[in-house]
Amino acid sequence: MTEETVRLAEETARVVSERVKAGKVSPIEEIRANVALASAGIERDRAGKELEAARKQLAATWGSAIPQFEKAEGILDAIFPIPSLSQLAERLFQNPDLARWATEIAQRRAAVDLEQSRGIPDLTLMGGIRRYESTGDNVFIVGLSIPLPLFNRNQGGIQEARDRLEKGEEERRAAEVRVATALSEAYRALSTALIEATSLKEKVLPGAEQAFEAVNEGYRLGKFGLLDVLDAQRTLFGSRAQHLRALADYHQAVAEVERLIGEPLEVTRGRP
Repeated sequence: MTEETVRLAEETARVVSERVKAGKVSPIEEIRANVALASAGIERDRAGKELEAARKQLAATWGSAIPQFEKAEGILDAIFPIPSLSQLAERLFQNPDLARWATEIAQRRAAVDLEQSRGIPDLTLMGGIRRYESTGDNVFIVGLSIPLPLFNRNQGGIQEARDRLEKGEEERRAAEVRVATALSEAYRALSTALIEATSLKEKVLPGAEQAFEAVNEGYRLGKFGLLDVLDAQRTLFGSRAQHLRALADYHQAVAEVERLIGEPLEVTRGRP
């Protein structure tokens, strides 16, 4: 987009320069047009540096210090309707922060059962043969031993395990609230970005482009002044930048929502 902005600024500066040489307008207008062109060039250079930094950050995600690619493929202008918040909330059980608690709670419940089993006395069955020398008889003897847990029923271990289970359930509930709140905030950002990007593309940008073309052509014919051209140019550039920011916000919000629900939005949109 910055390259297109510079191209339009260069075209405006060229037209102004021609009119100055023809003696139709003051040289001051050429200075103003060149200032606008220089500003567009600065924005292009800044965008180039940000792009280079983003390339390095992307390469760092797979452990590369130097980017080995020229560009990342993607369609920034591709936006789609989004599911309702209630549809997305139904997928929160897939969230990694919540899914791990299912295993954690199961383990802590098993720990309670284990500690309770340790408080139950173990039965010991004994058997053997005894010979009475006086009579010469052999007698089979069976015995049953049951310890009486009068002092140690593992109450401390059981209570500790129960406390850990209760704490885990509280932490799970807190995680559920935290994730649900994060989803609500991400959905709000996603909805806002979608509405803004759609409105800018369908309503604002077409009008700004038409106004700039009309004023630019009118300037060639002497119907408008340079200030009118620069104002229309500034409005067009600002609208394009705003649209670009809205698209970036949309895709960032999509990524955040997908992280929270644990699946792509395309899959969610395809479900009833």
